[in-house]
Amino acid sequence: MNRVLISSIINKLIDNNITISTCESATGGAIASSICDVNGASKIFSVSYITYSNSAKIKELNVKNETIEKFTPVSNEVAKEMVCGLYLKTKADICISITGSFGPTTYENVKVGTVYIGIKFYEDIKIFKESFDGDRLAIKDKTIDKVFELLGQFI
Repeated sequence: MNRVLISSIINKLIDNNITISTCESATGGAIASSICDVNGASKIFSVSYITYSNSAKIKELNVKNETIEKFTPVSNEVAKEMVCGLYLKTKADICISITGSFGPTTYENVKVGTVYIGIKFYEDIKIFKESFDGDRLAIKDKTIDKVFELLGQFI
């Protein structure tokens, strides 16, 4: 995990008073934990949801069950509904959603290492599909790095 990059991004958010919130499935709170590792993060970060199960995505973020059934939980559509649901709850300037398959098993037609990252920056919503190799921990670390790399392009 690139702690220098993470610290740099979080400090830019602090300097510019840009708030951030996260909702994570496959990463299980690792993005939020990475944010909290930076001194002063409490100025811009107040909440994260770990919505690992489908029922949590539905209950906490208003993801539609029909979306999960049609596209699987690891999909562009679910990542978008997650990030939009997060924004409705937190009103943060930046909202991040993560859904993915870290293995060893996965959903039909979804390769292990497939990750969808949703980023809502003010009114702009982007969903990024990534494919990482490695075991569960390697995929998680690569996902964390990618999230902060992408954030760097927004701020």
